[in-house]
Amino acid sequence: MFDLRHLRYLTVLAKRLNYARAADELGITQSALSRSVQSLEQDYGIRLFERGRGGVSATLAGRQIIDRALGLLANADDLESHLRNTAQGDVGELSFGIAPVPARALLARSLQERLRQAPKIRNNVFIRSFDALLPMLLAGEIEFIVSPIVLVPDFPPLRCEKLGDFPVNLIVRPGHPLLSGASLDNHFPFLLSGQSVMPHSAPAELLDESGGVINLIEDFDTLIHVTRNSDAVWLTSTYAVADEIAQGTLAKLSKPAAVYEGHFTAAIFSLDRSSPSPLAKLMKQSLRHRFNSLVRDHAAG
Repeated sequence: MFDLRHLRYLTVLAKRLNYARAADELGITQSALSRSVQSLEQDYGIRLFERGRGGVSATLAGRQIIDRALGLLANADDLESHLRNTAQGDVGELSFGIAPVPARALLARSLQERLRQAPKIRNNVFIRSFDALLPMLLAGEIEFIVSPIVLVPDFPPLRCEKLGDFPVNLIVRPGHPLLSGASLDNHFPFLLSGQSVMPHSAPAELLDESGGVINLIEDFDTLIHVTRNSDAVWLTSTYAVADEIAQGTLAKLSKPAAVYEGHFTAAIFSLDRSSPSPLAKLMKQSLRHRFNSLVRDHAAG
């Protein structure tokens, strides 16, 4: 079995047609180059070069071998480049899952940043609940999950990397009666973007004050439209509607009206036995960067 180094020797010799010049380009001795060529010729019983006083010339069989060697070396160089770029996170494919509320808060700008930095990466993103994403993680279809921390099975063991706390508040339209001192006792329509925001932020009394009717809607465009154009009250993370609050199209209830302020903690889940790929590391870094930006903006506001 020959290695690619010997093929590279052949192609350089075929280009230079002179052992001394070819050896100089390759950075080896002339005798080492000669031994390499002779070894191939002896091993396969093929005459690759004719030697003369004016130098060397490739035989017909030699030219055929060299043409194939050039193609093989080009493919090898391309593979090496691909491996290097993959290790650096510049090419490849990444699949991951993210729950709806963190997706609304983090995904658009994080993905925009990654697409700008590495446009050759193929990203497969699944926006679903943790329960729906977990089978995909166990099957190896996705590499990690971003989700509010929930009860997870003991087996297989999962790695849980805390992302941070997402503040949860009551969100209404500008001009909503609650902003002028009205009480939740008026039983305004109540909206929820996911059950994961409930346990830490909405006690059982909220069900009573909402008339016992909570509308669970997973589509954020619908939630924003309904909240903007009705007296509905939406319980969600302010990080998920940070742009709308900054633009004044939605408003956060302030105390004492917002007696149900709270938070949920989000984390990045992956299989404990697996090592993150370079692409996964970069995407996690981008998601954390976006989260930290929201924390700073929230503190400044």
